[in-house]
Amino acid sequence: MNRYVKKIEHFLLTNTVWFFFTSILLIVTGWLMPDFGGETWRDFMGYTFSMIVQFSPILLFAFFRNYLREKLPTLGYWALWFMTFIGFLFLNHPYVYEMLGINAFGSIPMHDGFIPFIMCGLFLLTELVLLSNNFIVQKTSGSSFFKKIDLDHIMFLLVIIIPFVQAQGMKVYLDAANKPLIISEMIKVIALGYFSFFSGFLLYLMNRRFLIPSLLKKKGIVYYGAGIFAVSLMASPILTQMTNSLQALIGLKPFTEIPVFFGRQSYFNILIFLIITAPIIIFFEWMKQSKAIATLEKEKSETELNLLKQQINPHFFFNTLNNLYALSLTKDEQTPEVILQLSELMRYVIYKGKEQEVSLKEEVKYIEDYIQLQEIRLAKKLDFKFEKDIGDLDIKVPPLLFINLVENAFKHGIEPAQSDCFLHLRLKCIDGNLTFVCKNSFEEKENTTDGTGLKNLKRRLELRFPERHELEFKESKNSFTANLVLLKK
Repeated sequence: MNRYVKKIEHFLLTNTVWFFFTSILLIVTGWLMPDFGGETWRDFMGYTFSMIVQFSPILLFAFFRNYLREKLPTLGYWALWFMTFIGFLFLNHPYVYEMLGINAFGSIPMHDGFIPFIMCGLFLLTELVLLSNNFIVQKTSGSSFFKKIDLDHIMFLLVIIIPFVQAQGMKVYLDAANKPLIISEMIKVIALGYFSFFSGFLLYLMNRRFLIPSLLKKKGIVYYGAGIFAVSLMASPILTQMTNSLQALIGLKPFTEIPVFFGRQSYFNILIFLIITAPIIIFFEWMKQSKAIATLEKEKSETELNLLKQQINPHFFFNTLNNLYALSLTKDEQTPEVILQLSELMRYVIYKGKEQEVSLKEEVKYIEDYIQLQEIRLAKKLDFKFEKDIGDLDIKVPPLLFINLVENAFKHGIEPAQSDCFLHLRLKCIDGNLTFVCKNSFEEKENTTDGTGLKNLKRRLELRFPERHELEFKESKNSFTANLVLLKK
C-alpha cells in the first residue's frame, strides 16, 4: 500500500496534468452544470469527457512534458509549447467556431459562451503560474533571505500593511457615499489601526512564545485553555482603556457607540483571536520541525553514504592484493601488466569513488578492466559475455555500484569452481531506467551469509534510490543471478 502511495505522490510532484484536469472539473461543476443544465452523474461525465477531448492537446502536452523536454531540443520544445498554449488559444476563438459551424458541446452555445476561448485562457494562466512558481522556487531555494522568513515576519508585515488597506477601504466607502475625503481623518484611522493591529501582534507573540510552547505542549489542553482565558480577562480592560485614551487623544469619533475593545465584546475578541491563531502557529511549528527533521535525515544519510563508499576501498584492495599475491607466487610473466592494471583500477576507485556520479561509460570500462584482470590470473576457462543495450553512455550513475555484484560472482561462483565456468552480464538502459543482470556459474555448497560488498550495496541503494530500485537474487542448481533495476526519478 505504501508503495502505491509513494507512486501517487511521485506523480503529483513530477507531472502537471492534474492542474489542468482540476481546471476542467472547476469549470464543469461551477459553470457548465449550473448554467447549461445538469444534475446527474451522466451530465457530469458527459461535460467532463467533452472537455477532455476538446482540450486533449493541452492535457497531452502537460502529461508528457518531462519526456518532451528530455527528447526535444530547447527551441523545438518551446515551439511546441507556444503552439499548444498560444496557438490553440487563437484556434478556439468563438469566431473560428462560428465560421466553421462547430458546436462541440451540443446544447451549449459555444460561440455565445466563449467557453473554449475562456478555457484556453484559463489553461494559459495556469501554465504561466506553474512556470513562475518553478522559477521562484529555483531562485529562492538557496536564498538565505527566504530561509529566514518565518511566521513572526509574516504577522509583522500584516501589521504594517493592513491599516493602509483599512484606510483605502474607508476612501472607497466615502467615494461611494459621495462624501468628501478628509486626509486628517484618514491619518487618524491609520493611527488607530496601527494600535489595534500591534496589540493583536503582541497577543500573537504571547500565544506563540509562551502559551503554546509552555502550557499546551508541556501541560496539555486544560492548562492552555485556562491560560488563554486568563490572558483575555487581563488584557481586555487594559486594551479597552488604551483604545479609548487614544481615540480621545487624536479626536477620532468611534464608528459605533461601543469602543473597539470594550467589556464583554473586547474579551471575546481577544479570546477568539487567540483560538484562531493557535492552529496557524501549530501548523507553522510543525512545518519548521518537519523541515529540520528532513534536513537532519538528509545529513545523516549523506554521512552514512560517504562512510559506505569509503568502505569500498579497503574491500577492493583486499581482493585485488590477494589476486596479485597469487600471481607473484607463481612468478607469472604477466605480473607487471597486472600491477599496471591494478594501479589504474585503484586510481578509479580512489578518485572517481569520491564523486557523487560518474558517466555510465566510465563505469562500464571499469567493470571490463576488472574482469580482464581477473581473467589473467584464472587458471580455468571463463565464458564471459557482456551485452550492452545503452542509448546514452553519458547518463550519470553512482560510482562503483555494479562492481559489488561482479566481485560477488567471482568470489562465490567462479573462483571456487572445479571446472569451466561462466559469467554473463547484461546492461540495459531504456527511458532512463537502468537494468543490470549478473549471472554466473555456481556450485552448491554450505550456506554463506552476504559479504561486506553486498551489504554495502543494499544500504547504498536504500539511501540513494529509496523506493526507486529493485535488487533480486535467484539461485538455481548451477547458476546464480543478480538483477538490479534503477528507476528514473
